Amino acid sequence: MSYSADSALMRAIDDYSINDAGIESAVLMERAALAVAKRVAEDSGRRSHIIIVYGRGNNGGDGLAAGRILKLWGYEVSAVPAAEDITPATMSEEERKQYDTAVKCGVMIRAYNELSGILSCENAVIVDAIFGIGLTRVLKGDYARTVDCINSAGKRGAGIYSVDIPSGISADNGAVMGTAVKAGTTVTFG
Repeated sequence: MSYSADSALMRAIDDYSINDAGIESAVLMERAALAVAKRVAEDSGRRSHIIIVYGRGNNGGDGLAAGRILKLWGYEVSAVPAAEDITPATMSEEERKQYDTAVKCGVMIRAYNELSGILSCENAVIVDAIFGIGLTRVLKGDYARTVDCINSAGKRGAGIYSVDIPSGISADNGAVMGTAVKAGTTVTFG
């Protein structure tokens, strides 16, 4: 029998790790990012252009940190927000720190309006770091358009990796919340 944690249990595990075991949240984010970066690097050639599509919060921070690691390993890395209103001013403190560090390490930050163009580049490898386990609403607007752009790139041969869970999938019941990323690989951790 296999067992997977729902969103409430995963939050409890994170809470225990941080508050009871004393593992800093930034350390958990760094470990998650390293796992994502290792998997992408194992599967991708050096000529791949890694594109991090990030949302708000820790999932976005995980993706930006993975992008930084991949950049330091010699990959070409760009990052693009999943919605027009995602800016450093609207990010969580932890995600903003990862954003700032990624910029300092040479990750090319792109504007939301560049999304479809950047996702159509040759040898694209896309890291979906939009939503993690906390998604509770149907994807609409910019987010739905972003997921559609990612899936279109996948149909054209781009490799797609999701952080935690494909964005648009409910961690509680597996339901598609309007639309969802069709990831070839999902990197999850606990």
